[in-house]
Amino acid sequence: MAQPLQPYGTNPAAEETLRISEAQRQQPGMGRTAAPVGPNLMDGGATSKPNLNAQPYNNARLMGQNQGQNASTAVPGQQVKAVSDMRVAAAEQNDKIGKAQEFKNREVANFLYANDMGNATFQMGIPEIAQRTQQHVMEQAQISAGTTNPQVAFTSNRLPIT
Repeated sequence: MAQPLQPYGTNPAAEETLRISEAQRQQPGMGRTAAPVGPNLMDGGATSKPNLNAQPYNNARLMGQNQGQNASTAVPGQQVKAVSDMRVAAAEQNDKIGKAQEFKNREVANFLYANDMGNATFQMGIPEIAQRTQQHVMEQAQISAGTTNPQVAFTSNRLPIT
């Protein structure tokens, strides 16, 4: 809040002579400060009042400064945290995509290895190979069920036909 300027002759002698001396030395800029001309009792705050307890006033003023400073520094910190969280989320998503691609590539490689690079699948079109494969599948089903082992003679109730 702007303080009204007081004319010469209404202030204490020390301030009057200081301002007159500044004018005589052609240094008028020295008198233009943020402090109002006049005694400190005119400043409007409790800080400069010797007859008042200024502690509550100063505490409230400093708490307000603290809150303002905390708010002004919290915003950039929150912005940095938000950017960091987005980067972490993007890295996690990229990691999941990479692992899924790696799993797919490994499964395709396993399939091609087990399938003799696709030749076994193509051979299923030949009737003799398809019949032999079906025979092997049935034998493996019997072996896994524990009923017989057709590859070893005399392990079932059937005797080999000679």
